[in-house]
Amino acid sequence: MCVLIIFSFIFLFFAELSILIKIGEQMGVSYTMGILFFTALLGCILSRIEGYRVFKKINEELAKGVMPGKKIIDGFLIVVGAILLIIPGVLTDILGFLMILPGIRILFRELTIYIIKKNFFLNFNVNDVENIVDVSDFAVKEETNFGIKDRIQIVDESKIIDAEIVSDENETEWK
Repeated sequence: MCVLIIFSFIFLFFAELSILIKIGEQMGVSYTMGILFFTALLGCILSRIEGYRVFKKINEELAKGVMPGKKIIDGFLIVVGAILLIIPGVLTDILGFLMILPGIRILFRELTIYIIKKNFFLNFNVNDVENIVDVSDFAVKEETNFGIKDRIQIVDESKIIDAEIVSDENETEWK
């Protein structure tokens, strides 16, 4: 996997270099440098706007008591897209813009979720996957006067680890 990443970066470097040389031959060096500077500046502005929008949505979801998992991935993709836009090159600029634009970012988000799930479950044996506790099995939403509150309702007691903390002034021990 590491070798594949290294060869990908080497290929990307030579592809970017050859594209920039072709653009430089057609338009001139000053226009090529201007395009690279403009895309980096536009990428910074777009990433700041989209980053603020996603940050605001994360705060709204947290205030409602909802875990903002997809919005956190959106924020990560915006950061990666901004980094790709700052790196000089045409291919990285295209990929960076696609990661920042909200409509297309959904595809990257779903791909990221798929990769995370695939790689997470590869680290477990088949028997271990059955023992993973899914919080949705026993978490219940409860309406209160102050908003939504999570209340834990135990469905299967075999999934519960029982522990008690005994605190003394000088030491703490687990029982």
